[in-house]
Amino acid sequence: MKTRLIFVRHGFSESNKGGLFTGQANVALTELGHFQAQRAAEYLKDVHIDAVYSSTLDRAFDTARPIAEARGLEITKLHGLCEIDSGDWEEKPFDDLGDLFPTEYNLWMTDLFNCQCPNGESVKEFVKRVHSTVLQIVQENQGKTVCIATHATPIRVISCFATGLDPIHLKDVPWSPNASINIIDYQDGKFSFSQRDITEHLKGFETNLPDNV
Repeated sequence: MKTRLIFVRHGFSESNKGGLFTGQANVALTELGHFQAQRAAEYLKDVHIDAVYSSTLDRAFDTARPIAEARGLEITKLHGLCEIDSGDWEEKPFDDLGDLFPTEYNLWMTDLFNCQCPNGESVKEFVKRVHSTVLQIVQENQGKTVCIATHATPIRVISCFATGLDPIHLKDVPWSPNASINIIDYQDGKFSFSQRDITEHLKGFETNLPDNV
């Protein structure tokens, strides 16, 4: 039985605008971010969706909101869909991470799977959390189509599984742009891509993380 998962990365946030590394800080969408979320909802307007999930963070929930409201659906919030707990990196400028945390930053850029932000969540723990949460969603919605509004690193994790890569190669999976859409099917115990990093709905309003993160 195939379950379809429509992952939507949250729109452009205030921390994205400020060039800050943001894990579980509860920052808001910018005006552009709300616009991107609405565009994503419009792109999906003719797609049947049975349930909508989001992380507990406002930037993901507010991205899911127009998708859910168009269908009269409630949004189920799950902490397991949240961004990585980045500990001491939280809300630090991307440009300062290499100077402030040289060892950990080097691991983040070269051996992501074995990195742990100081006083934060290890990437290994994070991968396990995201994977188990998405499997929980699948179990709750077998044979259905589910929209999941989440964050850049969780989407990177599931994209890794959907491309058949061992999570140790997580660093080789590119970041998905804000409000991009990834459609991933789960069937016979495996994730696989149906469509990847859809951005045509953004029409020149595409934003993404910088190269130094």
